[in-house]
Amino acid sequence: MVGKQHGYSIDPNRELVAIGICNILCSFFQGYPVTGSFSRTAINSAVGAKSAISSIVAALVVGIALLTLTPFLEFLPKGVLAAIVAVSVVNLIDVKVRRRIGV
Repeated sequence: MVGKQHGYSIDPNRELVAIGICNILCSFFQGYPVTGSFSRTAINSAVGAKSAISSIVAALVVGIALLTLTPFLEFLPKGVLAAIVAVSVVNLIDVKVRRRIGV
């Protein structure tokens, strides 16, 4: 959906192969499984990010936030944190398409 909004095509096979290769390589080095991030895509789309530099900036902001804000966020209920993610992902759901395909 995001690709359609911004006028570029996505090859799902290429993306799935890349994620699979990353997961295989991570298994040899005790890494975490790799997945696609719909919430990050939604946020980047909403703020108008155009390049991969937005991911670097986001990583830096998250790192700084983790180092400085963790004591203040420690006691937030998990439901509040889940709501933050849910609000950013809600724009990825296309209700018209769901109705058309019967889901």
